[in-house]
Amino acid sequence: MTTVRECLSKAAEFESRAAIATDGQLKATFKDLARFHRHLAKCMEEADIERMKPQTIHLQEGDQIILQYLGAAVVLQWANLPETARQAVLQQASSVGGLPPVTSLHEQIKALIRRGRDVEGVTDPSTFGIVPT
Repeated sequence: MTTVRECLSKAAEFESRAAIATDGQLKATFKDLARFHRHLAKCMEEADIERMKPQTIHLQEGDQIILQYLGAAVVLQWANLPETARQAVLQQASSVGGLPPVTSLHEQIKALIRRGRDVEGVTDPSTFGIVPT
């Protein structure tokens, strides 16, 4: 996962490249990339993703079905969630205690979201906040 510090560093890098670029379109692209990385850093700070603490959920009888409905709803609405919410959900999934460990959790989550996307007929992977590994 990208950190706020990495985003700000990338923004500074793109700003310095924009300053020395001679081609107008290239200069504009570097400026856009710098703005994007500054905005991403701001969103990450607002969501406090980096400081998300591991938490344990205590399930009661019948909660498994409710969690399945909630999980399915999140998968089906993934494209409509703001990027900060997507990143927070992925980060929190890695920080949940009290559940059995799952190997390759992030890869399995990404695959599930892709399958949900395919069901909905969405083909643009950028709408899912998933970077190919």
